[in-house]
Amino acid sequence: MSLLELNSTTFTATGEVNGPAFAAAFAIEGLIGLIANITVLAITLYQRKSWKQSSTVFFTSFLLANIITVMYMLVSSISIGAGEWIIGSTFEEKRATCTFTAYVIWLDSMALTMTIAAISFDRFLFIVKPHRHKYLMKSWIALIVTISLWVLSAVVNIAPFYSHDEYKAGIYDSQIGICLKSFSDSYLDYIYFFLDILFLLIIDFIILVTSLWTFCFTCRFMQTQSEMPGNNSVYVSKKWRLFGIFGTMLLAYIIAVIPAYIFGVISIFYTLPPAVNVTAALAYGSIVISNPIIQSYFRPDIKIVLTAIIKKIKLKVTRRYQNTTQTDANMELE
Repeated sequence: MSLLELNSTTFTATGEVNGPAFAAAFAIEGLIGLIANITVLAITLYQRKSWKQSSTVFFTSFLLANIITVMYMLVSSISIGAGEWIIGSTFEEKRATCTFTAYVIWLDSMALTMTIAAISFDRFLFIVKPHRHKYLMKSWIALIVTISLWVLSAVVNIAPFYSHDEYKAGIYDSQIGICLKSFSDSYLDYIYFFLDILFLLIIDFIILVTSLWTFCFTCRFMQTQSEMPGNNSVYVSKKWRLFGIFGTMLLAYIIAVIPAYIFGVISIFYTLPPAVNVTAALAYGSIVISNPIIQSYFRPDIKIVLTAIIKKIKLKVTRRYQNTTQTDANMELE
């Protein structure tokens, strides 16, 4: 039975996976992601001087998309633990809320991917083509682009929920206990699915090209600067740091995105073991934790605030340790 055929009418999990364990893991990911994204968002909004920057507009949209994903994870984790879809008391209410939830997470996933592409392109222009960035990437232009991305995601993803003027319900995947977007066994849905995947792959290709271009340009610049007298050690250190951050970013996206794409395509035609779907869901969920941390590295305003907070915490811990040590020493002398 493929995803095209799977549709629970009872909105009750089959118990094929360890619901409490999956729910706990999903909830932990969601809570960590919620803390990380809200913290970074609060710091971003606190830095009022950066509001006029295009990167701040894209970054705020990016964080809001992450928070929507986190809310989906938390609601789903409760349902997984309960063994049934919990929102709604009647079948019609459960179908409507499950459909809406499936629509929102699919919309949000596409908007998140396109926003990351916008951030990558904005960073590419800022580093590689700074004169064009100053001309093209004004804050109001970035705002229009951001709104357009969300509207496009909303319009594109509403199509599968309608078929021959009949409202289609989102799937409640009874194997793992979450709501997904449904597909009928029709040529139109097949065509839509593959066009959707192709569109997402094009966006991912844009992210890859702009990120690699920015990386290579920055490496070449650092190499040139390191060849100047007295600059070698400084730029060698920065170059290794650059390799580290881009390598981490690439690894995080591979872990989160690749399993979702591969297993998603296969599940359209064949039934995968529930454990595989659980693994894909948890892998994709990791992106809400890694994303804000990695992207924050490229924003000096956030790095400054986080560094100051960490220094204050270290200072308090050091002082408390010194006071405790001094107290113990005084007691021994007495």
